[in-house]
Amino acid sequence: MAGFGRGDFFGGLAFLDNGPRPHDAIAVAATELYVLSRENFEKIAKEHKRLAYNLMSAMARTLAMRLRRTEKSLAVLRD
Repeated sequence: MAGFGRGDFFGGLAFLDNGPRPHDAIAVAATELYVLSRENFEKIAKEHKRLAYNLMSAMARTLAMRLRRTEKSLAVLRD
């Protein structure tokens, strides 16, 4: 289970590799959600390359941070 706040995203791996998302998301409060499909991203990226780069960079940083956090959690479980 994970919590997300303003500016967070989920589904990043599926966005990158076009695979299925393994989990569902359930909002526990009133929520505004913006969806950016890979298809729409590709259309935007053709005209706004810098924006596309910035979005991908932010996604990569966030996914790397989440992976490092998971690695630390797994190390604690191993010890």
